[in-house]
Amino acid sequence: FNEIGAQMIESLTWNTFLNQWVLVGISADTIDGREVWGFYYSYSTDLINWTRRELLIEIALPWTVESPGTDVFYLYPSLLDPNSDSMSFMTTGETAYLYYTRMNSAASTFDRDLLRVPVRFSTIP
Repeated sequence: FNEIGAQMIESLTWNTFLNQWVLVGISADTIDGREVWGFYYSYSTDLINWTRRELLIEIALPWTVESPGTDVFYLYPSLLDPNSDSMSFMTTGETAYLYYTRMNSAASTFDRDLLRVPVRFSTIP
């Protein structure tokens, strides 16, 4: 991946609605003069050249909370489409879900929940 998408490694799917690759992952960017960590996305037609990452959701991560041993934080974003024809869910369409894990207490425990939120794609300008 080029420098723009270098930090995002969690989820890569081919989007049949956009006819582009969609990369979703954990990253940071400077927005309105402050460093914003969260889940970001980027598009590519060739897996080499990527659009600048865009914030999908600002969210608490282990290194952004005061006490990762007790504070809730989130990890492992993945874009999945239950209607995918791919056996490994490698494709997404106009709608999909962003799945991610909520760590409810400490990173070293198994008190975790799998969450999902709907995502709808629109055409790229």
